[in-house]
Amino acid sequence: KPGGSMVLISSVGGYAPAAPHPIYGLSKTALFGLTKSLAAELGADGVRVNCCAPGMIKTKFSKPIWAVPEIEQGVASRTMLGRLGEAKEIAGAVAFLLSEDAGYVTGETLVAAGGMGASRL
Repeated sequence: KPGGSMVLISSVGGYAPAAPHPIYGLSKTALFGLTKSLAAELGADGVRVNCCAPGMIKTKFSKPIWAVPEIEQGVASRTMLGRLGEAKEIAGAVAFLLSEDAGYVTGETLVAAGGMGASRL
């Protein structure tokens, strides 16, 4: 049966790739374009394609940042919420994008970054 939904995981860093990891940011920027392209290609089959762009989330990958309180606070201070995110918060955003509640949403990127970064106006 036609239909379905997929969510690509990018990063808020994809909106402004910068040092010290420009290739990481560039790869995340590419996912924004891939989301739009796949949404256009698969929409006629009823498949929705969206993207989630998390900010700094407390994961094993980001442990070098949040394991040092001074560094964690420096990063957290750049968010409007004043803290890093939790994996369950990103899971909730992705669950929404996969759900029927987002049934008319495709080709979009949901930023879940606590108000951090240069995403959009």
